[in-house]
Amino acid sequence: MAKYTGHVCPGVAAGFVLTKMSLEKLYPGEIPKRGQIRIQGNCGHDLLDVASYVTGARAHYGRGEVNLDDLSINQKLGDCRDQTIIIFERKDNGKKVKAVFDQSKIATREKIKKMHEKMDAVLTGKANEIEKTMLAKNIQGKVKDVLNGTLNNAITVTDQ
Repeated sequence: MAKYTGHVCPGVAAGFVLTKMSLEKLYPGEIPKRGQIRIQGNCGHDLLDVASYVTGARAHYGRGEVNLDDLSINQKLGDCRDQTIIIFERKDNGKKVKAVFDQSKIATREKIKKMHEKMDAVLTGKANEIEKTMLAKNIQGKVKDVLNGTLNNAITVTDQ
């Protein structure tokens, strides 16, 4: 996923875990069929990028008979500030699951805001080497927590 998104962050890791969990629920004991899944997200986010890449769902382009317009944003699903919500739907039988990544289980809004400020400082060359190292360790620690499932149910998947 890192090559596709250009980075690895908690959102990318969560997108992978969330998509894997959703596909396991949609296709119990089966191999999921790429290009046969529609997804809707409440906002554009790294998680949605990862879900799109894995499932083959595309917005506004694709092979019409396979995946054209299978990816969409539906803000009615919920507010993006604390949760990313993605609905996965099998096109063959209409079965749906709702996947939620609750960012508040990782960090408070204030901590996330501070982390973004530190990232901006790194990207604009204003951070020193110690600040860069600390930020990288913090982010990668969160990535490990997401991948290891140690974040108080930050990711949930339920039938729709």
